[in-house]
Amino acid sequence: MNQLGKQIQEMSQIVDAPPLLPIPKVEVATFCRSEEVTEAIRTAAIDRRMARATVTIKSGGIREATALYGGITSPNLVVVENDDDEVRLMAALEALAVECVTGTKVIVIGRSNDVSLYKKLLDAGVSDYLVMPFEPMDFVAAVHRCFRSSTEEKLGRIVAFVGAKGGTGSSTLAHNVAYAMSNRVDADVLLADLDLQSGTLGLNFDIEVANGMLDVLESPDRLDDVLLRRLAVTYTDRLHLLPATTDFNKFFSLREDNVDHLLEVARSSSWHIVLDVPHIWTQWTRKILLEADEIVITATPDLASMRNAKNLIDFLKKARPNDPPPRLVLNKLGTAKLPEIKPKDFVAAVGLQESVSIAFNPHLFGAAANNGKLVIERAPTSEAGRAIVALAWRVGGTRERRTHQKGLKALLRNVFKRTKPTKPKASSALRKKVGEFKASETGASAVEFALIAPVLALALVAMADLGFAIYERMTLDHALRAGAQAAMADPGATQVYKVMQSTLAKSANLANTTVAAVTRYCACPENADVKPEAAPECGKTPCANSAPELIFYRLDAATLYRPMSAPEVLPDFDLNSSIQVEVR
Repeated sequence: MNQLGKQIQEMSQIVDAPPLLPIPKVEVATFCRSEEVTEAIRTAAIDRRMARATVTIKSGGIREATALYGGITSPNLVVVENDDDEVRLMAALEALAVECVTGTKVIVIGRSNDVSLYKKLLDAGVSDYLVMPFEPMDFVAAVHRCFRSSTEEKLGRIVAFVGAKGGTGSSTLAHNVAYAMSNRVDADVLLADLDLQSGTLGLNFDIEVANGMLDVLESPDRLDDVLLRRLAVTYTDRLHLLPATTDFNKFFSLREDNVDHLLEVARSSSWHIVLDVPHIWTQWTRKILLEADEIVITATPDLASMRNAKNLIDFLKKARPNDPPPRLVLNKLGTAKLPEIKPKDFVAAVGLQESVSIAFNPHLFGAAANNGKLVIERAPTSEAGRAIVALAWRVGGTRERRTHQKGLKALLRNVFKRTKPTKPKASSALRKKVGEFKASETGASAVEFALIAPVLALALVAMADLGFAIYERMTLDHALRAGAQAAMADPGATQVYKVMQSTLAKSANLANTTVAAVTRYCACPENADVKPEAAPECGKTPCANSAPELIFYRLDAATLYRPMSAPEVLPDFDLNSSIQVEVR
């Protein structure tokens, strides 16, 4: 019996798999027998990717679905829970297929982990099979597979930047991260400024565009891939910009369907989309934050930012239960004469585990803004530049995200956490010292390097040994070629031997080289492949048809190579080379 459930689970956990895109506008009818399946589907139905789908949950199984759709039109997808054996299941599916209209897809939920059953269901036309128990995201993934386009794989990611309040630097951060992403991902990046009247994208990139987002918003219905590429301003080969207009004579009222259409067109072009979302709360900004694959909240270390960030994070955690929490960037740390909340306290208060900190550097950011340049362009190796690059790696999906800390540091930390004092009456000074030692990470990098340095040193010595061995083998081949050239004139075995010895004498590294006696022998044309030991004496054996004998020279050389590294790493070994020459 093959374990189908384990295989499906492993397939769903493939690293760097494309993110699940929103399910299209379809009708999904589910027929559940157990409370376990009902609860899992009910949780999956409120996921953001299922927002466009209409999910109805009914009690029953395949027979109830067959009876229902005998009188009404079946929906786009029918999900049925089964507890019958294989024979009854296949018969019930045939009856259901008769009642459903053409194009209706079916997902079966069961407890059997048999791969043969899975293959039979696929052969019968079932779209997918889920093994109980399953997670809500497994159900979303199954629905996504049913309606995934086979001709166009949409790989674009949506990264939304929003400030906890005005003036946090969210726009500047979004612009720099988009530029860094364009240099590090294998897809184009589209940076869109959604602050429609007061956006700073044009200023930060030093570009002047008459319309930009204006053309996109004035005719959203005719927007497609070709038009979007024509309207976007190409800043680099990989970075495209949609700046906002500065015309205060025009008013805009974005709708959710306009935002959906823009994101769908950009995603269909396999573009990564970075959205600079203004600090306002409307239906379309809420829609963007719910649809985004990554959300970055920029805050300053003050009370107002902490309150707004906490409210926004709590909302997103509740509205996106199957997604990782948003990322937090604490900007303008260390501002002079300004009391601020410590980053550790700020992160704990808003309910997150980590954050990215960017120190206050007015000279760097001010000079970049006034000159129409990005910080990542002017000072990529600065502290702020390195923080921006690290954030671009995370939100760009080019590295594993939200992984737990691994390596020696995590191992030592886990050991210290699990270590319990053997003497319950230890002195307070000793307990304090132990606590400081547990919290300290001083010297961890040195310990890690000390552990890996011997391995690296042995590897380098072994590589050098291999290089020297290849060089000595090439020297042996050179000596044999010199002997072969001398043998072409048939001067005799002794003279060829002397030529090889003189050639080897010029190399000081081959003092231990042994040149075997050069063998000269003859053979008839019909027996040219005879070995030197078995060859007849030259001129003593007549050849067929009175043909002349062929004259051969056999040259051999060998040396013992003694490596520099320890014998356990690379032991001594012989280098051999030989050549056979036919005199014409």
